[in-house]
Amino acid sequence: MNLIARAAAIIARPRAEWPRIAEEEPNIAAIYLFYVMPLAAIPAIASAFGASLVGIALPGMGVIRMEPGQAFVSGAFQYAMQLATIYVMALVLAWLAPRYGGSGDRASAFKVVAYAWTPAWLAGLFNLMPALSFLTLLGLYAVYLIYTGLPALMNVPQRRALMVTALLVLIGITLSALIGALIGLIGLARV
Repeated sequence: MNLIARAAAIIARPRAEWPRIAEEEPNIAAIYLFYVMPLAAIPAIASAFGASLVGIALPGMGVIRMEPGQAFVSGAFQYAMQLATIYVMALVLAWLAPRYGGSGDRASAFKVVAYAWTPAWLAGLFNLMPALSFLTLLGLYAVYLIYTGLPALMNVPQRRALMVTALLVLIGITLSALIGALIGLIGLARV
């Protein structure tokens, strides 16, 4: 299945698409190369263009535009973090699912995380216009996709899927906060 068809199907009909995904041969490299990498580039590129061409509105400071080189470096770092996050979250899910009655299959965990992240990446388009970046919250639909994907791919019992989803999201938020703190520390060290 091609990228556009898969993205549309997982967003529009997740309960029908997850069983199809479960039947597919697990090829993490192909999913990374042909699905994750192109989609993860969307928010990074949109953020870089938005910050350098339109600018970022900061309270009390007006609109600040980043230099193109600085925006490119920021976007490249964001892209690398997206790719790393998918991998780490798949490992976490493979570790977490068996503790709630599911399987610990890493390939299935990777499929759940990679395909569930689709709306978050697509919502990253709103970063082209930083004033609309709050609409990236539409990417939270990924939480529902994780919840619906767990029983189909990880064999997590439906009654426990909500708990696994909540824990995975909490771990993801914690990981993002740690990465954000690290970025902040690096930024302070440069000043």
